[in-house]
Amino acid sequence: MKNLLKALDPGQCDAATLFSNGIAAAGAGSGKTKVLATRYAWLIMEKNLKPEEILALTFTNKAVSEMYSRIYNFLLEEQKDNPKAQEALKLFHKARISTLDSFSAQVGRIASRRYGISPDFSSDDQGIKELARDSALRFVLDHLNDPAIQRLLEENKIKKIAEDIFAEIVLEYSPISSPLDFNEELELQKKEITLAWKEKSGAADAIIELLISETDRLGSSVKSIKASQKLTEIFAGKSPPKTPDINPLLEDKSPSPESRQEIAEYFAYLSEIIAVAANFGNSSDFTLIEENFKTLKGNIAKKDGLYFELESIANYALQFSITSGIFRLLKIFQEEFNEKKRASGKLTFNDIAHLAVDALKDHPDIRKVYKDSVARIMIDEFQDNNKLQRDLIYLLAEDPKREEKGIPPIECLNPDKMFFVGDEKQSIYRFRGADVAVFRGLGNDIFKGEAKAQGSISLNHNYRSRPNLIAAFNKIFGNLDEGEDDEEGKAGGVFLPINDSLPDYEAIYRRIKPPEGSAKETESLVHFCFLDSGRLADNDPDGTSSQDLEAAFIANKIQTLIQNKEKIPERAKEGAIAWRQCRYSDFAILERSYTHQQALEKQFRNFGIPYNTDRPAGLFSDGPVNDLKSYLRLLVYPQDRIAYAALLRSPFMRLSDLALSICMLSPVKEPFSEELDKDIPKEDLQLYQSAREHYRAMKEASRSLPLTELLTKLWYQEGYRYETLWQESSQVYEGLFDLFFEFARNIEGRGKSLAEFLDYLEDVISKEEKPDDMDIPSEDGTGVRIMSIHKSKGLEFPIVFLFDCANSGNNKASSGLITNHEKWGISLKLPQANELPLEGDNYFRRLQRAEEKLKSTAELRRLLYVAMTRAESRLFLTLALPKQNNGEREANNLTNNEWNADKIRERLSQLNAKDSDSQSSFLKLLTPIAAKDLGSLCTIEAIQVLSRKEILFLAAPFRDKSRSDADKTKAAADARPFYEHATLIEKEEVQPETLSASKLHISTKTHEPAENNAPPATDAGNYSISLLEKAGLNAADFGTIVHAVLEGTLNKHQPFIPSRIVSRLEDEKDLAVILEEAGRMADKFLASGLGIKCLASGFCEPEYPIITAVTIGDRSIPITGQIDLLYEDSASMVIVDFKTDKVENPEDHYEQLAVYQRAVSDIFGKPVKSWLYYLRSGNAVDVSDQAEMISIEKAAEAYCAEVMLR
Repeated sequence: MKNLLKALDPGQCDAATLFSNGIAAAGAGSGKTKVLATRYAWLIMEKNLKPEEILALTFTNKAVSEMYSRIYNFLLEEQKDNPKAQEALKLFHKARISTLDSFSAQVGRIASRRYGISPDFSSDDQGIKELARDSALRFVLDHLNDPAIQRLLEENKIKKIAEDIFAEIVLEYSPISSPLDFNEELELQKKEITLAWKEKSGAADAIIELLISETDRLGSSVKSIKASQKLTEIFAGKSPPKTPDINPLLEDKSPSPESRQEIAEYFAYLSEIIAVAANFGNSSDFTLIEENFKTLKGNIAKKDGLYFELESIANYALQFSITSGIFRLLKIFQEEFNEKKRASGKLTFNDIAHLAVDALKDHPDIRKVYKDSVARIMIDEFQDNNKLQRDLIYLLAEDPKREEKGIPPIECLNPDKMFFVGDEKQSIYRFRGADVAVFRGLGNDIFKGEAKAQGSISLNHNYRSRPNLIAAFNKIFGNLDEGEDDEEGKAGGVFLPINDSLPDYEAIYRRIKPPEGSAKETESLVHFCFLDSGRLADNDPDGTSSQDLEAAFIANKIQTLIQNKEKIPERAKEGAIAWRQCRYSDFAILERSYTHQQALEKQFRNFGIPYNTDRPAGLFSDGPVNDLKSYLRLLVYPQDRIAYAALLRSPFMRLSDLALSICMLSPVKEPFSEELDKDIPKEDLQLYQSAREHYRAMKEASRSLPLTELLTKLWYQEGYRYETLWQESSQVYEGLFDLFFEFARNIEGRGKSLAEFLDYLEDVISKEEKPDDMDIPSEDGTGVRIMSIHKSKGLEFPIVFLFDCANSGNNKASSGLITNHEKWGISLKLPQANELPLEGDNYFRRLQRAEEKLKSTAELRRLLYVAMTRAESRLFLTLALPKQNNGEREANNLTNNEWNADKIRERLSQLNAKDSDSQSSFLKLLTPIAAKDLGSLCTIEAIQVLSRKEILFLAAPFRDKSRSDADKTKAAADARPFYEHATLIEKEEVQPETLSASKLHISTKTHEPAENNAPPATDAGNYSISLLEKAGLNAADFGTIVHAVLEGTLNKHQPFIPSRIVSRLEDEKDLAVILEEAGRMADKFLASGLGIKCLASGFCEPEYPIITAVTIGDRSIPITGQIDLLYEDSASMVIVDFKTDKVENPEDHYEQLAVYQRAVSDIFGKPVKSWLYYLRSGNAVDVSDQAEMISIEKAAEAYCAEVMLR
């Protein structure tokens, strides 16, 4: 253990060996994972704890894996000299190291039955999202005549109301174990509205009274000031109206016309006052009038005055019937939807997190089990959590004797059970619910007096970045110079100064230090690179944007650093520093959003830079994926002319423009029709006929192949992948296929069809869906990494470029119809009441917006910190400065001068002098600090404005030379001898892992046929099958429909028809016809002898799954199957297998029934009878004896041999 502790610095050692409750503030690169792993080992070896007694929780599976591995290796190192480490390794399979989500699910399963939820629930956010949207739309349609819905429909579409209000609320704010109490929220809002109106109207009345008295006092002198004169005219013309009472409006019944008229008159008077221009001159006599007038009026554009607060309160009251009506409907919908979730067995992560906390909070017996089993809790990355996760930890750490329900008060927490690690400066997941205020509040919660000094530990050494980078971080973020003491209240850098009034949503920045003994550096390692947007041509024919120029600058800088063999330090295990030449994989480009990533990728291709990204830009606008999408669309929708045109010219088909024109202009609508063979140019005819052959083969394959197999076939077997390998600059397109394939895999995993996959893609393209959470692992780690800042958290890179720092993100007001305030609950976007002259809004949404603006800026500071501290050796930031306005140009026109560091600082000083209350970009945060001369810490570089031609000229020496079709032909000819003489690799014979009962059919007849004296099959079902075949389906799909109808009839619910079938049937009438015919067949069976006995049975199970096994050689191979119908007769179990075969050959199914018979006999220990029931004819064939005579082992061996020959 001494060796492990010796490798830590004093702060790390204090954290690792703390035995009381503790909080470790671990900055970027501070070695927190090492500290946690050492602490875990210390608790085992020094405090005699077992692995199962320590609960270690973190945020991601990757972090769990890293922590697990690090702890295990530490114990391995210590096992020789420490018996406790040896014992811990033996018990390490019991170690409780997991994500918070995983642990919550474990707790939730224990208590789920108490909340009416099956313990085998699964987490499926996407599935629940789809269910919520569908359910919400149906619910709104069912309540379309409700007055509240009707009022919202005046400004919104039905779908928006359904998704933005009903679906959004049950998904985001209404967990299944603790649903929202809408009645309580409504009463809370009514109370606040009453109090707010009294306060704000009282303030407005006082201002009006003051304005009247002051203009009256000043007498004739007001005429010299236009604004005062206008106010005097208003006051002389009419007396102020009586302040309305809004309480009558806050009732479910519609407010009286008199109440509405009072409101209208009151605001007509106030709006006339604030319409006066606020020009009171410079006389001190009018200062009091001016101050109060501006308080009332505020800024009309920003709607931030007292008047607008009053309007928002009044609008809520006037439209109260909408809020109360929607809340009443939400209460009904919430109950219905939660029942659907219970029935589906699917929950969201939010459901599971609340279920765990509610279970521990409401059930002391469950809580006791967990409290007693956990001696110590360690939780990592706690800045990414919120009040709910904090409550979970508090419940686990409460006094063992406490048994009351609810969250334990602070005084009831165990004094030595909790250890939190986090960094408030790296809390950047507010969009996922993270709340930095919770982490900041931990110290006040847990520590008192001396305990705070002992248990609150700061890990303030950065072992990641070079010393001069660290010095730059201190200056940029904290305005801290080297050798200067930290000073509370000092003007901050990017972060705000430390003082008692600092809001709890703001992070505190304290000095970070390099490792002890680090060599001092003088080289500038932070580079601010500025572009003057005013120098861009207004009418550039190439449309070159500032992002294009930033991207070209980055690409050129990377190639220059590679060419100049830039040296970067690399820390060896023993701590020594070695210098090596940089590689492409040492560079990372970080971006706030993906909006302009396409500019980066375009310039990287121009400059011949290999790169990889977890989310390629222009996914559906670039060729490969667009061609794949077009091919898939044409398979499902043969009449889609746009898809057909795209496919004709794609590398799949390679037809000429002339052939394309002929196909598009022809009245023949069938793709690749033989009718056009005579019109297609000779040089294209062979390609056209080959295209037809391939298309029809793929169309047939699409009827049976899973979606992912179909995509694999298109990409590999159809040869498209090799187009992307032909040139180095095109190889990045392989990443596009990986992402596209991941989309398909997710959709396929949810049981969706090809048509539904195409619908999903349209949602992605139209940005209704944003697949931000997809992580596509790259097979090639040699290129430059392009990623979002959020994805980079926890990673480190030698050289970092922070791209597009002037990007303000999405700062538009939310277009959603609801917001959720932590205190006041759900608030709606209400239409403007007719009685209000300006913009009413909703008082609670207004409060939320003001808070959100401040919190967003606070998080932007933290996001910049995370981005910059990813750098180990060197950091570049590219920033586009806005154009000068007329006033700035008159004071100092910078556009006509050379763009250099001095001119850049002058422009920054101009921008810094502006009074801006909006800090929506990294540029705005950095402007005050970058305008200073930062000496050797940072340099300022100029990004020059170049034309597209100049960029290509700059990139020419690095660019990959393109290859012609002649090159391809020659390469193919050169490669032919190699492939012709290549040795074929013999594939190892591998038997299947599992077998399906329905496939064990021996082709040669070796058994006696069953007696079948029933009449032959009729034409029943033929018409339905013809409808299915017209839609690209087949007879087997008709069998699936009949089975579904039978299963629905027996279980008394609507039949579930697979979406892959429904989506192919474009005409709903066709589906109705098919279901009707399937229903007749089902009824015919139920009226038969077998059906009557089934209905009379006490045990009747459709779709009964079975599993049995056979031994082949020395292997036991499972055989699975699903019995269409199993019921219990008086003395036996009866198997019924439904068939839609047109030709009835019972012997084709003996092996399948033999497996079923064996499994049922083993399960129930009773005699078994097996029947084939032919749905078309109604014939029932007893095959019990024939199935009994079958050797399942021989059938399995024959099948395995056949598989291995394929």
